[in-house]
Amino acid sequence: MQLITPSKRVFIGIIMSLMLTLSLITSAAAEPATDDLQHHWAEKTMRDWIESGLLKGYSNGAFGPDLPITRAELMALINRSFDLTEKTEITFTDIDSSHWAYTDIAIAVKASYITGYDDLTIRWKQAITREEAASMVARLLKLPLDDKEYPNTFKDQAQIAQWSKPSIATLVEAKIMVGKPDGNFNPKRQLTRAEAVTLLQNALEYHNASKNAEFSAGGIYGPETGTQTFAGDVIVSAADVTLRNSVIEGDLIVTNAVGEGDVYFKKVTVKGMTIIQGGGPSSIHFEDAVLAEMTIDKQSGTVRIVITGTTTVQRVVVLSPVKLEEADITGSGFINIELAKKLPSGSQVELIGDFEKVHVYSSTIKVSMSSGSIKQLLVATGAANAEVNISKTATIAELVLDAIAKVLGQGTIDKAIVNKGAENSTFERRPGKVEGEGSNENTSSLASGGGGGGGGWSGGGGGGNGGGNEPGGGDGDLTLRGLTLSSGFVLDQLGPHFNVTGAKGFSPNVHSYRVLTDRDMAEPKKVNLTINKTSDAKVFYIVHKTGGEYVEMEDMNNNNKTVELTVRPMEDLFISIMVNSGVAGKTPELYQVSIQYPRSVQNGMQISQKWGDVKFLRIGTINGERILSTDRITLWDHETNDLILTCSIFIDTCPLPPHIDVAKGKFLVKINRDDVLLAEGIYEYDLSVADVFTGEIGLEAKPYSRQELLDMAANWGSPALPYRSGVRFTLDSEKLLQEIPEAKFISVSQMEMRGSVSKLHEGLAIEEYKVNINPMGFHNVNPLYSIGLSNTSVFSGWLVHKFDSNKIVYDEFVFVGIYDKNYKLLGQHIMVVQYDEEHVAEGSELGGNWKPQSQEPE
Repeated sequence: MQLITPSKRVFIGIIMSLMLTLSLITSAAAEPATDDLQHHWAEKTMRDWIESGLLKGYSNGAFGPDLPITRAELMALINRSFDLTEKTEITFTDIDSSHWAYTDIAIAVKASYITGYDDLTIRWKQAITREEAASMVARLLKLPLDDKEYPNTFKDQAQIAQWSKPSIATLVEAKIMVGKPDGNFNPKRQLTRAEAVTLLQNALEYHNASKNAEFSAGGIYGPETGTQTFAGDVIVSAADVTLRNSVIEGDLIVTNAVGEGDVYFKKVTVKGMTIIQGGGPSSIHFEDAVLAEMTIDKQSGTVRIVITGTTTVQRVVVLSPVKLEEADITGSGFINIELAKKLPSGSQVELIGDFEKVHVYSSTIKVSMSSGSIKQLLVATGAANAEVNISKTATIAELVLDAIAKVLGQGTIDKAIVNKGAENSTFERRPGKVEGEGSNENTSSLASGGGGGGGGWSGGGGGGNGGGNEPGGGDGDLTLRGLTLSSGFVLDQLGPHFNVTGAKGFSPNVHSYRVLTDRDMAEPKKVNLTINKTSDAKVFYIVHKTGGEYVEMEDMNNNNKTVELTVRPMEDLFISIMVNSGVAGKTPELYQVSIQYPRSVQNGMQISQKWGDVKFLRIGTINGERILSTDRITLWDHETNDLILTCSIFIDTCPLPPHIDVAKGKFLVKINRDDVLLAEGIYEYDLSVADVFTGEIGLEAKPYSRQELLDMAANWGSPALPYRSGVRFTLDSEKLLQEIPEAKFISVSQMEMRGSVSKLHEGLAIEEYKVNINPMGFHNVNPLYSIGLSNTSVFSGWLVHKFDSNKIVYDEFVFVGIYDKNYKLLGQHIMVVQYDEEHVAEGSELGGNWKPQSQEPE
């Protein structure tokens, strides 16, 4: 066994702890002892510790390897060997602050590897059992405890307590703890000193190995099952690396040593930054991954980033040319994209998928979108002469122009806001609505282009802009002077992940805020938000409500503006405030205020089972708090109070045990943050099938033809990587409202058929259609599309690239949830997308799954 050598301070700490432990046995010093380590099973490990000065024995030379160790003594060893020093307040009834173990217990509780007993004791002098030690070390190392039990692994499996089985199973899998030669684990037996030293040695080796890692040769890394945790950074410096089933506490760095090669990440969670410096036109692949923030900074050439499955990427900062692509995505995918000011002029960025926000801060670049949707695309001041090309299969809900841009393509733009400074922007296809100060005086002259879509329209050639419209002569201050609320409402400052920091009121350097309303509010309330700006700043604000509906938007012409808002029960408002100095080269600042009702456990959670047998618990905000990955979630049987599950949330999901399989049920949920109860409540779920609307109701899903797939690939610069298949979804709002007058919103999802399918899917569960467990502006479980009053429009679509590994095209079910104005589910509509040779790429294979009864052979 390789010896881990900590710092000198850690050495001394462990020695002092062991000396203190050994000094409790007073009789050992009476007579000289023989070598009690000779031929002992732990002889080598203990001698390594002795030779390194980590372990000292009694004055008579004995070490007592088979003597028991107490709970307090083990805590002291853990704290010093892992260099834990941060304490918390403790109130156990069987120990006071003058006791030698008090500080070590306070450290252990802070580190969350021990909690004490229900009777408020810690039982510090009690000899610790093997299963208790396993639980402490598993929590110390923050290993995933997913309720696997290893049946039949040990002869005495039945003697292992239910609460300790996940810890023992995980430690055994990681080879940190093993059973006895006779095939037993002996869970109730007292842990010996030799076992304690060996256990901590193995834990230190595991901890050290999981800190930083570099993969400099191609191959598959990470466990086939379970999860490996890296406490530090992970560096990939070679092509053809596959990393799987891993949690990275630090950063993930794909270096330029990867060259133009491929790298694959499967079921990887990165809590730090994901930095892409290498990779080529084929791609960096992320499958079922969770990434907080990604930075793309390749020195030369374009890199392609492809995400699939349940992958979620909260924020992407683009510093070099890139192609961002979602393929067969079932998670949130890419959410917010920032094309940074440092992105070189002439760079090309291609987007494929559904995005919340895309902000362009770099000038003279080209942004293309071949399919999918963007809720808001902003071309900021300083990003002049940007070119935006929107395919006819793509949609932008809101395009905000603060600088001159050229908008090409036949894609759909629901609304364009043309602000001052962007008056000479041009559009190949007219948006559905045009607003903004830069378009007011020329709006009436905007006209569609000539036949066949070959013409265009523009905002006119300027004119009429007197000196009063020029920016002032100040210093171009981009910050606001103040945000204040009417009496009875409080402005809470938020951190980068929408977490509450505890600070109140406005600060110019804080850009995200929360305002909580009364959960029990029975009637609408008025909220006045006053915005104060500098005389030089140009401020534009937009107000949305739950579901993304616009409430109002306006440019501030004065230094102060009071926005009068109406907050309704169980509803959120989201205010985006764009501050623009009007000085060339200055990037606008965005402030966001979320006025939200504090969701209860029942309002802020959802169970999903759409993509297989495993159910997932999704958690948004509870009591106005964004649930963090470091929070501890426990589920309890509401009748027996038995523990069902302990887990942590990565972005918004937590796998549930398989025995939660009844159609309707409930359990008690407790959420702890830093050992403090953050929220508690009963969650009642309904997994019964939602009502189904049949017949023609104005919704249609059809596959793209082979020629359309080829044209889109050629038009968007990827003819060498054709689209394998794709689906276009259309909505006839007038027809839908005729059939379902209460309809106001819809949500869309897909499911591939596997095997021969002869009957229409019975439909998804009511739980699958639950929406708005997070406030507007945060991550939402199911994106909603607002139903217009008339016209037929493309509201969503999927395009899948063709790879050697995914030639087969399976027929699909499409599920549309239909909601009323209060976001209550009215029912669902189910459609079938059936592919044939004329609607897939050449060389693709047809799954041929859809075989309705009329087509079945006799």
